[in-house]
Amino acid sequence: MRYDLILFSIIYAQGINIFESLFWTKGFWRFKPPYFKNPTKDKSCYHIFLTLAYAAPFISLLFYNMIKYFLLCSTIVWLLNDLCWHFWAVSPRYWLDWFKFYFNPFSKQVLWYVRLKVIFIPVTPRRMFLATIIRIVMIVTLLCIDV
Repeated sequence: MRYDLILFSIIYAQGINIFESLFWTKGFWRFKPPYFKNPTKDKSCYHIFLTLAYAAPFISLLFYNMIKYFLLCSTIVWLLNDLCWHFWAVSPRYWLDWFKFYFNPFSKQVLWYVRLKVIFIPVTPRRMFLATIIRIVMIVTLLCIDV
């Protein structure tokens, strides 16, 4: 097991979280209720950039026939980005409230849109919850595969 790559993934994810917190909230721990009142569909390709950022440091692993670690590390960064950016952006006073809101498996309120320049995918707490479960299963599966 390449623990060095896993540790790098965890640290790298926090770097992305810090960037996103500064980008979206202009500082740390500034996000407070009410959350996501009017999500907009701007025509940026922000989430394409973010996807590339998740995978970029691990692309070289593909040249060494280490696809398992490429997928594992990229998925860890993706998961930790969605789970941990809140600790940098949301006021600590509201962390529990935030997690109950943001990962509510029964809520279909549109929080924001995945922006892929011309395609907009609505993101709801239910989808965040399900995507988180799927990513955890992917990580556990990849950890169990011996290649």
